[in-house]
Amino acid sequence: MAVIVPEVGHPFFAQFVNAAEKALCEEGFQTMICNTYYKKNYERRYLDMLKQQRVDGIIFAAHTALDISQYENIGRPIVALDRNLGEKIPCVSVDHEAGGRMAAQEMVYSGCKNVVQYREPGKGEVSTPSDSRHDVFEQIMKEHGIACETCFLKWHSTDISYYQRIADELLENHPDVDGVFATDTAIMAVLQSALLRGISIPEQLKLVTYDGTFGSRLVFPRITMIMQPVEQLAREAVQLIFRLINGEPVRNHKVTL
Repeated sequence: MAVIVPEVGHPFFAQFVNAAEKALCEEGFQTMICNTYYKKNYERRYLDMLKQQRVDGIIFAAHTALDISQYENIGRPIVALDRNLGEKIPCVSVDHEAGGRMAAQEMVYSGCKNVVQYREPGKGEVSTPSDSRHDVFEQIMKEHGIACETCFLKWHSTDISYYQRIADELLENHPDVDGVFATDTAIMAVLQSALLRGISIPEQLKLVTYDGTFGSRLVFPRITMIMQPVEQLAREAVQLIFRLINGEPVRNHKVTL
């Protein structure tokens, strides 16, 4: 079985790959891990290779922007993680809208007045259900009269220096910020930068992280987190790919946990 991810060094995908490989191993399948490194040519190269190799199916979690037809015509059972690859390919994700609402409610409850959220590239580049968490977060901020600035990040980068730089720039350019919403690596970088500047967490700066991977649970002060059920996502994707391999009908092509 092939599992295609942007970069296995990223905390979320590392945890997902580990859980998927374990679930596949329990069913007697070997796993081929493919890193696309966020590049279209890498992704296309893997798809071409997998068409020619003996793989039973593909669990696809990459985040570049090839044409959907290239996935639909691959000739192998395929299940997507957090990617909209057309009506023919099942997609497993969490209820990101609910996650964004939970994060926003924490900011409102904590009395924030000036927040920043970090999100990945805008709509139109890659179609992913995760867009909805940022949309609903911004909407709720607006409804409560809370200033909200959205900053765009690279796709799931694992470059620590990049996150350290954007965290420093955030606190330098937004001296009045009192709340930040982002995924784990970005939030941990903001936490570090804030503490080095003598900013008190959470008294002066409220942080809400999204994903809740292993590393984010070890930092101090503890961070409020919206946790994705990564192991459950992996098992759901594996179960779906088995059904496709066995020729069983898949009635629900959009599985939302």
